[in-house]
Amino acid sequence: MTRGRRAPLALLALLAPGLAWAGPWTRGPGQAYVKVSESLYTADAFQDASGRVVGGVDYTGWTSALYAEVGVARGLHLQAFLPHSVATNDFGGAAFRSARLGDARLAAQWSLPWLDFPQAVRAEVKLPLYDAAEPGGLQGASFPLIGDGQVDGRLWISAGGSLPGTPLYGFVELGYEHRTEWAVGDGLDRRFADGALAFAQVGATVWRGVVLAANAQAVVPLAEDASTKGYATVGPGLFAPVGGGLALEASADFTPWARNSARGTQVSLGVSWSR
Repeated sequence: MTRGRRAPLALLALLAPGLAWAGPWTRGPGQAYVKVSESLYTADAFQDASGRVVGGVDYTGWTSALYAEVGVARGLHLQAFLPHSVATNDFGGAAFRSARLGDARLAAQWSLPWLDFPQAVRAEVKLPLYDAAEPGGLQGASFPLIGDGQVDGRLWISAGGSLPGTPLYGFVELGYEHRTEWAVGDGLDRRFADGALAFAQVGATVWRGVVLAANAQAVVPLAEDASTKGYATVGPGLFAPVGGGLALEASADFTPWARNSARGTQVSLGVSWSR
């Protein structure tokens, strides 16, 4: 396989596993939620900026993650997400592996106290915990990238609620992503376009606190280039309490649309605790 064909396929790791989403329900003082999870993402194709599907490599990525929300004041909580990824590109028997910490995300969420429905504003920053230029300057772009390797900022607004007299609920989040050129280490010589963000979830409590949900998210670049990724995912989710504040969580996500990104499948399993 030529270097030209391998280059976009090294970006398969850039569709990061879906984060936990606080939604518009901000935690109060002393309330907390902590989740440990393991996610598997697999793909055998990459869709470039022109819409061409590039194959010839199998990508496998495992991500272990810690996510937390802590209420610090009335209507205000802090969030943190810390992942570690092990990703492999397999070119028909020649495997290249990257294993390191990924993109940490830190956020503060605030719900307006004078509104009587669930809503929130959230400011979020992405902090790469790696140098995207390593290992070995990508050695012909064979190694999978853990992430883009630069700092981003996001601003979200969210609103939702439940349907009175039913077990149904839902919420929508809309956001804006600013892509900076601040890189960790040497970084890579690339620039990225800002993007529009959306996330939606609808669900229902089906039995003794067990919740089934449907999720959809999209990242849409505001300009076309050869670097900025865009994608949309859809899939189901499950939340099952087991007692003592503990719960099992599972999800699956499929990628019906992508640009400069992989089209693959992700499954996740986690254990959470809340109070």
